[in-house]
Amino acid sequence: MLLDRRIDRAPEALLVVAALVPSCRDKAELTELNAPRPGLAAERAAQGRHVVRVDRYDGFPADGPPSDGAHPHETDHTCMADVCYEAIQDLLP
Repeated sequence: MLLDRRIDRAPEALLVVAALVPSCRDKAELTELNAPRPGLAAERAAQGRHVVRVDRYDGFPADGPPSDGAHPHETDHTCMADVCYEAIQDLLP
């Protein structure tokens, strides 16, 4: 519902549906939270919406549990940005 609201409010915007990155949360919980994202993005893209999915989970180079228990380390932010940019660079004007 949130994705559709964003699309309705800004139909020309490029929306990036990104997987949650690994953290100290339970891996099964993260897998469950990430599971619907590919389908949601693909459905909207098939309807001609400007939606792309980015997988930031697989291959994430985490260097141990996040220091605060929830957020990636500072160096991981560069990795997340690079993965996102690679996914959208050809879609940018």
